[in-house]
Amino acid sequence: MDSKAPEPARKSTCLQRAGNFLAGGLEAIYFRLGVAIAKRPVITIISVIVGCLACTAGLVNFYEVDPSDPIWVDPQSMYIKHKQWVDENYPSQLRLSFFIAEAKNVLERNSLLELYDLHDQLINVSGTGYTYEDICTRFGRGSTAECWSTSILELWSFNRTHISLLTSSEILDTINNVTQSPVTNADINIDSYLGGISRDASGRVSAASAALFTYFMQGTNASASEYQEEDEVTLATQAWELEFVDIVNNCSGQRVEKCYALAARSFGDEVGSSILGDVAFLSAGYILIILYVALILGRFNCIEMRVYLAIAAVIAVGLSIAVSFGLSSAFGIGYGPVQSILPFLLLGLGVDDAFVIIQAWNRLTPTELSLPIVERSGRALRHAGVSITVTSITDIVAFGIGATTVLPALRDFCVYATIGIIAVFIVQATFFTACVVLDERRRQARRNGCCCCYVHKETYTPSSCSQRDLQQKVFENFYGPTLLKLPVKIIILLVSLAFLGFGIYGAVFLKQDYDPNVFIPKDSYVKDYVNSYQENFPELGVSTGYIYTYNINYYEDHSKISDMVESLEADPSVDGDSVDSWLHGYTEWLESSMNVCPWIKSHVNLTTKWPLDERRFNMLLTPYVYMSADGRRHIQDVKFNETDELSDDAVRPANTTVSNFVNANLTHPNLTTPEILDAEKDFAAKSFVTTRIPLNFVNLKNSKVKVKAMDDTRAVVKQFYTDDQAFIFSRDFETWETDKVIQQELYKNLGLAFGCVIILTLFLIADVVTCALVSACVLATLVEVAGFMYFLGLTIDTVTCIEIVLSIGLAVDYSAHIGHSFMTVNGSKQERALKTLGDIGPAVFNGGVSTFLAFVLLANSNSYVFDVFFQVNLLVVALGLWNGLVLLPVLLSLLGPPPYLSVQLNSPPSSSLKISDLAADNPAIEAEVKVSNDDTEAQKVVSIEPEKANEDSIREEDLSSKKASAIISLP
Repeated sequence: MDSKAPEPARKSTCLQRAGNFLAGGLEAIYFRLGVAIAKRPVITIISVIVGCLACTAGLVNFYEVDPSDPIWVDPQSMYIKHKQWVDENYPSQLRLSFFIAEAKNVLERNSLLELYDLHDQLINVSGTGYTYEDICTRFGRGSTAECWSTSILELWSFNRTHISLLTSSEILDTINNVTQSPVTNADINIDSYLGGISRDASGRVSAASAALFTYFMQGTNASASEYQEEDEVTLATQAWELEFVDIVNNCSGQRVEKCYALAARSFGDEVGSSILGDVAFLSAGYILIILYVALILGRFNCIEMRVYLAIAAVIAVGLSIAVSFGLSSAFGIGYGPVQSILPFLLLGLGVDDAFVIIQAWNRLTPTELSLPIVERSGRALRHAGVSITVTSITDIVAFGIGATTVLPALRDFCVYATIGIIAVFIVQATFFTACVVLDERRRQARRNGCCCCYVHKETYTPSSCSQRDLQQKVFENFYGPTLLKLPVKIIILLVSLAFLGFGIYGAVFLKQDYDPNVFIPKDSYVKDYVNSYQENFPELGVSTGYIYTYNINYYEDHSKISDMVESLEADPSVDGDSVDSWLHGYTEWLESSMNVCPWIKSHVNLTTKWPLDERRFNMLLTPYVYMSADGRRHIQDVKFNETDELSDDAVRPANTTVSNFVNANLTHPNLTTPEILDAEKDFAAKSFVTTRIPLNFVNLKNSKVKVKAMDDTRAVVKQFYTDDQAFIFSRDFETWETDKVIQQELYKNLGLAFGCVIILTLFLIADVVTCALVSACVLATLVEVAGFMYFLGLTIDTVTCIEIVLSIGLAVDYSAHIGHSFMTVNGSKQERALKTLGDIGPAVFNGGVSTFLAFVLLANSNSYVFDVFFQVNLLVVALGLWNGLVLLPVLLSLLGPPPYLSVQLNSPPSSSLKISDLAADNPAIEAEVKVSNDDTEAQKVVSIEPEKANEDSIREEDLSSKKASAIISLP
């Protein structure tokens, strides 16, 4: 007995007691679970399969979310509220199709003729039960309305004969001098029709290399889930669009060199087909995983190869995916475009758990290997179960926190992922363990690894080469000892600091920018169109919007509305010239018409030049909107109470001017005074309830400027009216709303998830120092991933947001396994770090490699989702393994805490551990067991069965899981 006085006793903390109790309790639970599975492996496998298949019943509610839906916008946001109102009051009845034609000079006569021939081919497309004339949107009213399309051909009224007679000078004169369309009477901006414009010294257009054509078709832009099958017009238009795309993309001519098409259906078709096409890589990824797992888990001889066990690990992941999809669908969660990466994620996590379980079997001691399979199963799962519990729960919490986000797409993905990870955890712990038991029985019965029916003779001896676990030897004899040398430790710390420095630098400059165009596949014709558009029409890349007004007395508030419009025109983010107010046009029309039309003059105050009362205001607005050349462009901007529009032919002969009509008794003998009175009654009946004023934003350069423009213009409108009276709205606000919240949502989710991971890790590992080191490695991985994203040219957007949240779970896996294993082994810090690398290092490494193999085939994906998934996960795996398998063991060897109390009390087999030695090494034990100078007295306190214990020592065989738990719970 050492005569040196013992150190003052220190009681163990509540955290240590709770953690030790939890660890002991979990080990006992997993021991019993492993024993129960080993007794009935077949029943376990069948039960798990039946349970998973039962969950797939939820697939009856499966539905796919349309990518064009606002899935990245808070459902409670102002955008969604305004969109619902706009969709109800101004439903979209247009489907737009575009094409760009490129040539050396599209303003040559032969080029124009080729463009006309292409245009003529498109408008003569017909299908079963429809023609272009049936499904086009018509401009104008009555029987003379024509199909609406805009292009440079409009300047010559789409007349091929006329175009064929033009000279070069006549073409250029028309281009430079005509400012109003002869077809629609609308103003023409030649820059919106021509791209790559060349000008002479005087500023006149002399040539152009591109021409833009637009076709306005009937039908809704809603997704297939939002319109009924009986919507024959939309279906017919979609069929026409297919022909449109095919004809344009295959255009050929002597002058026109290339054509690029974009139809209303193009984005959904191309993005969806790209993602679904790349999902085919999943099958190849599964094959790679099976081969790798079989290579790592088995040995190269006829009995110990584990091909079927590798297949079982992948089948377990497949069952988990089925559970995720089935239960998520049952809960009404839609399948979005990002969920396509979920199988890759679950594959990596599931195989990682399988490696940990197998590693626990492989690390059983010779004494344990001599036990029956039932006992071995319990002991293996007792070690592996706690480890996979730590990582699985932290993953579940990370994605569970993500499911609280306001962004529907991110929320739905996290729900799918959370359910999937829970399923992976349960299925691997039960189904896969049962498969391992069956495989162990096969090996024990000397059955062939490929053909289980064949039993090898007792004389069969595996080759000595196949008995070598090279990976294990590398970790134990080379990697661990080399890594833990002092010079190497210093190098590791310096390199890690350099990585962290680069990460911090890149993370600071990582930009937030969400561009929906990135979802377009690289080899898609849509990408070609976008590239051509951005090259030839850079100034047209502006956002359009409307000022909507309702619940307003327009007659009394006309000055207030005008002031609001003028304030928006003055806003730097708005193109003031683009604001086209119906009220401004109506005011000018009244002033000009009252001077030539006594009938209008009789209803207007000559001083204010404004209608005398609200009835006259409404009455005069009707002929302005429906009959004047200037007002007809506002037909869709003013919504009257009556749904039936005023027919031109019902009140005036065709081609009669407004002045002639309202002054009929002077200029048109066919109209009598009673007809004018009847028309006046019709006009008065057309009061209106809502209006809109179109505008364009200037070319805004980045997401930050766009968000400011949205907020500033909304603030301007609110200075004059409440949100229930007026608001500004643009379809592009969907993207801008996402830009506004996605960064703060990312930081919020990361902060909450990381905080919960720290708490859980602290509780599950039950040691402050180890938790701090594990958390530091996880945080370093996140910072470095964000920083290196900057150097890869990535930005914070909807996809990278998901990937960063996903990286928390993966990063925790690599570090938590090492941290937990370090707490379960005895010895000095150096020895424990070395033993940890030998015990769990191969499993962690294989988990990282298998995760990499799951997505490596996506390296050349055409889908932005999969491309980003590959890049970010490559960073997560590489940096996660570095911090978890390289940096963390070094830190633990320098700063690591003592192991669990139960571990220190459990000495290695066939060796004894003095109570006094334990107490001297760890004062916490001294306090717990009340060590005194009489070790025998202490022995009575500690020992569960003193009659079995030696007088001065405690042997491991006397401390089963049950007894260890009892020791931990001592007061």
